Amino acid sequence: MKKVFLSVCLLLSSFIASAQTTIYVKPVVDERMELMGIIFRYVELPHYMNNSISTYYNEIDKYFAKYKDHPVIQMSERLVPFGVGFDPVADLAISLEIKKNKIVFSDKVDINYLDDRWPRDSISKYLVLLNDFYRKTKFHKFFEKTSNFRQAAEESFQKEIVNVIDFDWFGKFFRYQPKHKFRIIISLTSTLNYGPTVVYKDGSEEYYSIIACMRVDTNGLPMYQANSLLGTEEILIHELCHSFCDEPIDTYLDQLMPQATILYELNREELLKHYCGTPRSLLGELFVRAAVFQYEKDHNVFEVFNVRGNIREGYLGLYQLLDCFEKYANDTGYKKLTDFMPQIISYLNSFDFKKIYREDIPEIKYANIENGSDNVDCNLDSIVLYFNTEMYKYDKTTLDIRSTPGLELVQAGVYTNKVTGKKQVIGKDKWSEDGKEWTFYFKKLQPDTQYEIRFGAWSFTDKKDKYILKDDYILTFKTKK
Repeated sequence: MKKVFLSVCLLLSSFIASAQTTIYVKPVVDERMELMGIIFRYVELPHYMNNSISTYYNEIDKYFAKYKDHPVIQMSERLVPFGVGFDPVADLAISLEIKKNKIVFSDKVDINYLDDRWPRDSISKYLVLLNDFYRKTKFHKFFEKTSNFRQAAEESFQKEIVNVIDFDWFGKFFRYQPKHKFRIIISLTSTLNYGPTVVYKDGSEEYYSIIACMRVDTNGLPMYQANSLLGTEEILIHELCHSFCDEPIDTYLDQLMPQATILYELNREELLKHYCGTPRSLLGELFVRAAVFQYEKDHNVFEVFNVRGNIREGYLGLYQLLDCFEKYANDTGYKKLTDFMPQIISYLNSFDFKKIYREDIPEIKYANIENGSDNVDCNLDSIVLYFNTEMYKYDKTTLDIRSTPGLELVQAGVYTNKVTGKKQVIGKDKWSEDGKEWTFYFKKLQPDTQYEIRFGAWSFTDKKDKYILKDDYILTFKTKK
């Protein structure tokens, strides 16, 4: 089953269950992926125009610019409307082999599992043109010529990413080792991360993860940085958890699907934005994200606001899974996570997620100004928002109001950002006793003016401080002359 994640997977060759440790093979920059990435750079597909490593791209453009009209690039352009871009590019790359200066579709790979956005009748012709490009450009010569970039990326990834992850944790928490093989490719041409799967004719699989590099050192060479915001190590942990979660999910898939279908339908549009296209893929993401949070808890780096953010992205059910994982982690009576699944299913089934979505997740129902109104009194000095549920009475909510043109708030205090030192006015506001109405105050509005006010979702949480607004709320109106 294909996994399309804007993320990455850790390269492992095998696991040693008895020692609870992981044996991994050093991540590499792969010639196949660089070849496909450079071709789609000249297709001008934005996600293969990673100009972060400018020194590397100067080398690419000096070497390949004269081939930018090659037939394989022209054919690639014609395939884009079929959906060939993003992960399908990577999916084909990992299905290829380079043998004696010739590129072939691996005879071990089951082509039926190649991303279906590749028109099957295009593959043979595409390979002919790809081989012509490879030979005419003497691509391997370029690949060897730029080995300094590959070496820098591989060494930095090992030092900054691989070395900071606690691999022992996976065996200790899940209590078993998956059978799948893993490969990781560092891409110097992509701006996104991909997680395709190769399925072989014998039924075995390899999980590939392809990770972009978006930083350079002082010499202009590619590098990674540990513990950065949304760091690569967190993405690695996420993708490694996928391999452990597949077995328990698939073993109990029939029993999980009713709730998964409800959860998916509640958030379909939001989930599709994050490439989560089925209830089964939602299950995978829910279990993996809960596992990542459990890893963070066990390493004292857990932040609850990250759970809120995930739920806003459509992953309702995370709090419930976290409760289950916490209980499982503290109960050594279960041989592995799969054995604990009946308890997880029973717990999940005890919740009415439709009701939670409708009543517990905050939503602004309306304001005292009708949205889209064109005759608002410019002497108005306050706006009232009405919520569907009782809210947490945060005292700095006005900090996340964005208005065009700007509003001059009635000052109640000053907030100083601890990181930037920047000062910002905290506006005067008031919550109703039942926590369902919020009023904020400002100075006189301008006459005959169109306003758009955006209220940030992160500044509003329910009374229990678990859920943020389903989305930003945008209020538009025009004042009278």
